Amino acid sequence: MKKESIKEKIENCLFVLDFDTQRMSTGGRESYNELKKIVVDLYNDNIRMIDQIRSYGIENAKNEEKEEI
Repeated sequence: MKKESIKEKIENCLFVLDFDTQRMSTGGRESYNELKKIVVDLYNDNIRMIDQIRSYGIENAKNEEKEEI
């Protein structure tokens, strides 16, 4: 059985919660939608930070390599 990535877990949980919100009050749906946006933003921010760290590591390694030469 394939292990789910964090993105797939988030998507699956939000998909299930979408059905539950159909029975919620208007205020509950608004709060849920706000929470959903926050979770998606946090995930996207995390991906950006990982990319920046990788990029910084590559640049840092190149600079150290140049200093050694």
